Amino acid sequence: MAEPPKSVLLVIPESRERSQLSLLLRELGLDIHTCPDPHESIRLVAANPYAMAIVDHDQPGFSGVELIRQ
Repeated sequence: MAEPPKSVLLVIPESRERSQLSLLLRELGLDIHTCPDPHESIRLVAANPYAMAIVDHDQPGFSGVELIRQ
């Protein structure tokens, strides 16, 4: 029996970059969830068991490093 796809959260504010990376990762068989807002991503992570988060380093309001720390 095949494993379900790994769930990945993309936190990237720029729509075009978010869409392109999402498409690429879906082609690799990953279950992709996207979020442009770092504050909303904190709520999403609290409510969902993501295997991984890919975060843009330059987030509006705070850095990707600060986001990961939270």
